[in-house]
Amino acid sequence: MKFIHTADLHLDSPFEGLKKIPDNFSKQLYKASMTAFDEMIKDAINKKVDFILIAGDLYDNPHPSVTAQLFLQKEFTKLKQFGIPVYLCLGNHDFLDLEKTKLVYPENVYVFPNKVVTKEFFADGQPVSLTSFSYGKQWVKCQTSYFPIKGSEKWHLGMLHGEVSSNFEEAKYAPFSLSQLKSKNYDYWALGHIHKREILSEDPWIVYSGNIQGKNIKEIGVKGYYLVEEQEGQLVPNFCPLTGIQWVETVLGFEKEDTFEQLKTKVETKLIDIKKATPSARAFVMRIILKAPLDFDSSLKERIIKGVLLGQVQSDMQDDHSLFLYDIAINTVRSQQKNFWDIDTEKEAANLVFQETTLYRLADNLVKYRFIDEHFAQPSIAKSIKNKSRAYLEEEMDGE
Repeated sequence: MKFIHTADLHLDSPFEGLKKIPDNFSKQLYKASMTAFDEMIKDAINKKVDFILIAGDLYDNPHPSVTAQLFLQKEFTKLKQFGIPVYLCLGNHDFLDLEKTKLVYPENVYVFPNKVVTKEFFADGQPVSLTSFSYGKQWVKCQTSYFPIKGSEKWHLGMLHGEVSSNFEEAKYAPFSLSQLKSKNYDYWALGHIHKREILSEDPWIVYSGNIQGKNIKEIGVKGYYLVEEQEGQLVPNFCPLTGIQWVETVLGFEKEDTFEQLKTKVETKLIDIKKATPSARAFVMRIILKAPLDFDSSLKERIIKGVLLGQVQSDMQDDHSLFLYDIAINTVRSQQKNFWDIDTEKEAANLVFQETTLYRLADNLVKYRFIDEHFAQPSIAKSIKNKSRAYLEEEMDGE
């Protein structure tokens, strides 16, 4: 038996944080998630998988564009022609009350209802049980208690769009703990919601597939899906990359004696080197952080800050339709200072302030906006805010 595990497709959703995109590149960006999905469907057909699991957030919102809906119908119909079923659940982005709204898909597609149920079927002649549910609203409490323990069936799979959490009262996206999932004795857990692929456990396999196409600079690197195959009586996932548009952020150092033209050449050479190092990517969206000497030429600094360097690099490389440099930023190198401040005080501040619940409370009414709420729900956000706060304090104290 073999199947594909994917999630967080966010079909037809825009790329974030980009301005003044060239026409030849904007068309690629618009179709990026659909192009990646089409590539995965072709892989499914060529590899003759038994079925596909989509663990939530097929769309970016509950009311997708007609273009996205027609595209998906076409892709699902391709799978139907080759006898490949699709089992999907709705996540916190594409949530729907399925008692009031009926989704019309080809008959090879099964959408889990708004309550936890187990779907039983045969794959490669073997009995399979698959347990999941769809979001009926944006926020969903812990649902793992409704997932049954594995019985006598050959394979039991769990599909869950949710977040690992120890605080079930405040977590909003179907929170769960690893111990809860392991207690079900399932053979594989197909997870969605977190856009970075991650293996939480190998016994049993508990896996976030990540998304198939990065949407912003936080979602860098290669994207793809997992092909899960039976090997010696176990289900084992293998990552399969897709040739999507990759987000890249890279650091480039230069000397204080460098002229504007020399720096521009270094930037353009760096971009070309990155392309050569990753031939599998279809295109790149890049950001360069210049690691600048503390006392480099002020006129050069001004031309960087005002976007002159960025504009000229973009102009020089405008005929390269597989690359878009959207930002050049400066990070000034500072000498390290010992005893910068009291370490115990810093630790105490970190324990008091830089905690997920504290930051969420400080955000106050801002969390009513979905994009802000989801931003604070990310596991790494507390650490990120702490690091930025420390950098700001260093900047302020260094100037005194």
